[in-house]
Amino acid sequence: MRKKGLAMLLAAAMLIAFAGPGAPKRAEAAGITYYVDAASGSDTTGSGSSGSPWKTIGKAASAAAAGDTVKIRSGTYRETVRPANSGTSGNPVTFQPDTGANVTISGANLVSGSWAVHSGSVYKTGATLPMGDFFDQVYVDGVANNLARSPNTAVGNLYDPAFYHYATTTVADELDDATNLTQPAGYWDGAAIFVEDAGEWNFGGALVTTSETGKLHLKRSQSAYTLKLSSYDNSLRLYGVSGALLGSYSMTVSTNTTYNLKVSASGSSLNVYVNNGATPVISTTNAALTEGSFGLGVESSSGSTAAKAEFTNVNATIASQNPNQPTGRETATFASNLKGWSYPEATGYWKTNGTTLYGYTQPQTGGASAVYESSTTAKDFTYAADVKLTTAGIADMTFRKEPVPGNVVALANWGYGASEYMVMGKLGALDYPGEWFYDKTAGQLYLRTTGSDSPAGHTVEYKARSLAFDLTDRSNIVVKGVKLFAASIDMANGSGNVIDGIDAKYVSEFNRAPGYSAGICLCGANNTLKNSELAYSSGALVTIKGSGNKLVNNLIHDGTYGPIAFNSVIDIFGMGHLVSHNTAYHSGRSLIGGRFLRGGHSVQRFSRWQLSRQGYGHALHGARRSRQLGDPPQLLAR
Repeated sequence: MRKKGLAMLLAAAMLIAFAGPGAPKRAEAAGITYYVDAASGSDTTGSGSSGSPWKTIGKAASAAAAGDTVKIRSGTYRETVRPANSGTSGNPVTFQPDTGANVTISGANLVSGSWAVHSGSVYKTGATLPMGDFFDQVYVDGVANNLARSPNTAVGNLYDPAFYHYATTTVADELDDATNLTQPAGYWDGAAIFVEDAGEWNFGGALVTTSETGKLHLKRSQSAYTLKLSSYDNSLRLYGVSGALLGSYSMTVSTNTTYNLKVSASGSSLNVYVNNGATPVISTTNAALTEGSFGLGVESSSGSTAAKAEFTNVNATIASQNPNQPTGRETATFASNLKGWSYPEATGYWKTNGTTLYGYTQPQTGGASAVYESSTTAKDFTYAADVKLTTAGIADMTFRKEPVPGNVVALANWGYGASEYMVMGKLGALDYPGEWFYDKTAGQLYLRTTGSDSPAGHTVEYKARSLAFDLTDRSNIVVKGVKLFAASIDMANGSGNVIDGIDAKYVSEFNRAPGYSAGICLCGANNTLKNSELAYSSGALVTIKGSGNKLVNNLIHDGTYGPIAFNSVIDIFGMGHLVSHNTAYHSGRSLIGGRFLRGGHSVQRFSRWQLSRQGYGHALHGARRSRQLGDPPQLLAR
C-alpha cells in the first residue's frame, strides 16, 4: 500500500443547542450499599452485605434502587449488567469498585476444553462461539488474534496489514486475481474479504458466495422474506429469501383502506393473516431459519410515478432472538414497539407525525421503491402492522432480513494502480502464528498461537456478549472506575447516566460490516462519558446519538480498522452534544465524523486530534503514517 501523509486534524463545531447551567445539586439521600465478590460471594445464600456478598453484579443490579451503591470486589465478571431500576437526578444508582479493587467486566468467556494437535502448530478444541460468522473473536492472553487470512499479517498490525492486488474489473460483485487466487473452485466459498479501492479513499468488505481459480464472486444484497400487498393486481404475496414465491392470496386492495397484516414465524412455519382473521390466508414451510431484522417498504410499478403508503401499529411479539442485539436502538418515532428504525438516504422519503409512518417513492430521482428498516432482529415472532396504500402501489413488510453482507463500494481500478484486498475465514488459510478459525458445524475452534506453542499454556477467550452494561431506557446510573474487556455500554433512550473513569479495551470487534452503531453508545439525552480511556474497535470507539450528551476528558485511540467505510473513531449524530478536552489518535479513517453538521449547533473545544497511524483511508479521513504532536497523549487528572 502507498503511504499517505496528514490525517484529518479536525476541530469541528459540535454542540447543538448548548445547554445553560444546570439546576443546583440536591443533597443525596443515604442509600443502601451492596457488595459483590466473584471469588467468595453467592447469589443464592448471600445477602449483599459486606460480610455476605453476592457473586454477580447482575444480582446486585436487580436489587439496587435510587440512591444505592454497588461496590464490586476484585475479579473478572463475565456478564451483562442490566439495572432493574433507574436512579433519580440527586440519587443515582452507582456501580464502582470496592476500595482498592481491580474490577473487569468482560464480554468474553474462557475456552475450557482440552487442546489437541490438529496439524503442525495448529491446535483444536471443542467450543461454542455465539456471535456469528465474522462477528466472533478470539483473544489469547488478553490480545485479539487474527481470523485465518491470506495474505498473512502479524497480530497487532492493525493499520498496515499485508494485501494482495486485484486486477481491474468493471463487475461490481466480482474480484479477479489470477496471480494469488490459485486455489481450486470452491476453496474460498463462504469466506469474506477486506478490500481497499485503488484511490485509497474507501475500504470495506463483502462475503464470498462462490469462488473459482482466479476469481471471487461476492454477495452484495441482503436476503429477506417479504410480504407484498399490491393494488396493481389485488393480491397479497409472500416471497422467500431467494425471491421464490412461497404463497399468494387474492383480495381486493383499495386505496385509502387500512388492512391489518400479520405474519407468524415459528421454526420453519410461516403463516399470514389478514384483518385479524383466525385462519391464515397463506401458510407455508420454509427451511431458511436465519435470524434477521424487520422492515417496511413502498414500491411503484414505475420510476416516474410515485407510490405512497401509511403504516401504524407496527408491532412484534418476539419468541426467540439473539440476546446480542445491535446497540443504539432508539425508540420508534411512530406507533411501533420495535426499536432501531432508520432508512437509507437514497431510498425514498419517509416522515412521521408521531403515530403514523408515511412512505413515498421518489420519481424525480427514478426511485421506484422506498425502504424503512429496524435493526432489531428475531427468529421466531409475530409481526403485524396496519397498512394503507394512499395511491396505487405495493406495500411491503420484510422480516428475517439477514445482516448486511458487506459495503464494497466498487472494485474498479481508479487509475492509481492496483487495488488491495485480503480474504479470510477458511481453515485452509490458518497457516501463520496468531490466527484462528471456528467451524460452527463441528463446534471446533482451531488456533495457532503467536509462539506456535500449545494454547494450554495460555489464557484463551472468545467473545460471548456485546455489552458490559445495558443502560437502555435507564436514567441516572453511574458507572465508575471499572475496566471493560471485549464489551461495550449502550445508553439508547437513557438519560442522565454517567460513565466515569473506565478503561475499555476491544469495545467492538467484527470482520464484516455490522450495519449498526459500534463502540460505546453515548445515546439518549444528557448522558456523560468522562475521564476514561477507550482503545481498540473495528468500528467507532464512541457513537453519540440523541441530544445533550457530553464526551469530556477522554483518551480515545485505535479504531475503525475493520471492513466498514465512513466510520470515525468518534461518530456523532443528533443535537446538543459537547465534546471537550479529549485526545484521539490512530484511526483507519477519520478521527471524528458523523452528521453533526446537520441542523442545530454543536460545540467541540480544547480537544487534540493526533495524526492517525498507518490508516487505510484517504488523507482527509485517516492517515498512512503517524507522528507525535507535542507531548505524549494523556488524560487530565481524573
